[in-house]
Amino acid sequence: MATEPRELPRSFFSIDPVDLAPKLIGLIVSVRDPESLLLKSARIVECEAYRGTDDPASHAARKKTPRNAVMFGPAGIAYVYFNYGVHNMFNIVADDEGTAGAVLIRGAEPLTGINLMAAARGTDKPTELCSGPGKLTQAMGIEMNDNMSDLIGGGRMTIVDDGWRPSRIVCGPRVGIQEGQDLCWRFASADSRHVSRPHIQDHGNA
Repeated sequence: MATEPRELPRSFFSIDPVDLAPKLIGLIVSVRDPESLLLKSARIVECEAYRGTDDPASHAARKKTPRNAVMFGPAGIAYVYFNYGVHNMFNIVADDEGTAGAVLIRGAEPLTGINLMAAARGTDKPTELCSGPGKLTQAMGIEMNDNMSDLIGGGRMTIVDDGWRPSRIVCGPRVGIQEGQDLCWRFASADSRHVSRPHIQDHGNA
């Protein structure tokens, strides 16, 4: 049952990204639109976990660099990067400070500011607004200058919990990677129509 949204402590995010990812399903990401000052918000329904040196698909698989340094903490920070020169990708930093980890937000269900999202996306079809990591950042206006934003404390971007949870979370392999394809670190709400791939191959319940 949904309740009044509340902020989460940094300790909530300071766990292994594989453990954090399913806990993010059902939480709300909010972004304050800089022009209208209206709030865009969407419920997370799909995400992928990425670790550090033990995850060949991770940006931090080899060593710490200026690009991936944000993945090493602190937790609860936004990691935004430009993917293949096409899309911004929004991640939430996980794990203890000094240990690389992040969760990519792949899909969300729009809640507020839907007209703003539709204008940004060029479509008013609800399931086409945030059903993919690139669609989500475009709809919500998440840009490269949001990289390293603190998601705790009421800034432009926040993550809050209103108590809602899906009836079932499924997991399967991550999408669009060349290595680590055997790891079932993609998690999604089983019944959501707002996931990037509607027919996730379930490899077990989270």
